[in-house]
Order: sequence, then structure tokens, then C-alpha cells
Amino acid sequence: MEDKENVTAVLDKRVEKNQERLSSLQEKISVTKQVAATFSEIEGMAKKTIGNNYQLSPADWKTVSEYAKENIISRGTISDLKKQLAEAKKEIRSLKDAFNRLFEETKLFREAVKFAPKRIKDVIEDIFQQNRKQREAARTTKRKSKDVEL
Repeated sequence: MEDKENVTAVLDKRVEKNQERLSSLQEKISVTKQVAATFSEIEGMAKKTIGNNYQLSPADWKTVSEYAKENIISRGTISDLKKQLAEAKKEIRSLKDAFNRLFEETKLFREAVKFAPKRIKDVIEDIFQQNRKQREAARTTKRKSKDVEL
């Protein structure tokens, strides 16, 4: 019975992943269709004249001009996004390095916790308790010195 539940859970996860992939692919197809329609629209705007020149109607020129402006803006945006991506990748590398370094530095502690968790817990509690007592003593000393000044 438990195996059936596990299999069902695994299959449900696979179905969910496949649905997400399908949704993503449908979005990409939609965008691709829009791009193809825009390309064909632009190519159909110009009419060849006698001297192998191309002529556009004012409305078509306005459309092409708007597309060109959008392209220039998009290039700037893409450039900014590429910079942000490079910075994010650099930050990720830095964080991974820091994690790996910390993971290696705490290797002995993690091994000790595996072998003697109770002893490690007692040692840590003892350290914190000593630290707490030192802080309380320091506070008491400060209060006494303030009381004497008053």
C-alpha cells in the first residue's frame, strides 16, 4: 500500500513537472508566432519601385520606425540584464566558495556531533553559560560604577 502511495506521489510530481514544461513551451511558441508575424508584416510593407528602390507608406514607415526605436531600447535593456546576470553569477560563485570553505572548516565539528552529540551539546551549553556569566558580571560592574558616580 505504501509503495502505491510512493509511486503515485512520484508520478504526480512528474505530471506536475511536465505540465510546467508544457506551459513554458506554449509561451515560447506564442512568442515565436508573434515574432514571425511581425517579421512577415515588416517584409510585406515595402513595395519595390522602378529603380530597385523600396517605398513605404507613411503608416508603414511609422511602424518600422517604432520597431527600430524599440530595438534600440531593447539592446540597452539586454546589455543591462547581461551585466546583472554576470554580477549575479559572480556573487553565486563567491557564495559557493564561502559555503565550501565553511563546510570544510566545520567538518570536524560535524563529525564530532555524529559520534558524541550529547557531549558536544554539553560542551556548547557550558561555553554559553560561562559567556553569559561573564556578561552578567560585566553588567553588574557597570551598574555598580554608575551607582557610585551618582
